[in-house]
Amino acid sequence: MKVSGFPKVKAALRNIADRVPKNAARTMRRSAEIILEEAKLNTPRDWGSLEEAIKMREGRGPRGRLEIDIYVDGAQPVLGRYSLVTVDQYAWIIHENYDHLVESKTWKPGKETVKKMLQNPGRHIGSFFLTRAVDEERPRLMKKMIQAVAGVIQEEGMA
Repeated sequence: MKVSGFPKVKAALRNIADRVPKNAARTMRRSAEIILEEAKLNTPRDWGSLEEAIKMREGRGPRGRLEIDIYVDGAQPVLGRYSLVTVDQYAWIIHENYDHLVESKTWKPGKETVKKMLQNPGRHIGSFFLTRAVDEERPRLMKKMIQAVAGVIQEEGMA
């Protein structure tokens, strides 16, 4: 018995296998860029060193899978509110405690943070600046990934 059309199906499946990872990687990069920008927008600003330290790094994990990290790159010292700390330490203080410190009147937003708040009404500029950026993009990323895969399958005439 001969199966007609099998080479065509086989070729389409190979094309799908080649194109899905490329489309998924492109989708991941776009979402990572959105997370990076959103995290910077959510960050209080005094001197801008914290915003500048939020970066994106791309690499390959086990089995060559794409991994994209959004992180604070900050070993250099900066003058914190009360002492000399590294940007990493300052980022932790701001990310985990900024809102509490402002609410308890231990700190007050600096001039640049107030200016940023006025320029971005409705945006929460403060604690959990990175976590919130990820949480806001995650559902959109999942939807975009499904659409990227489905689009390739549809283009190959397999849907």
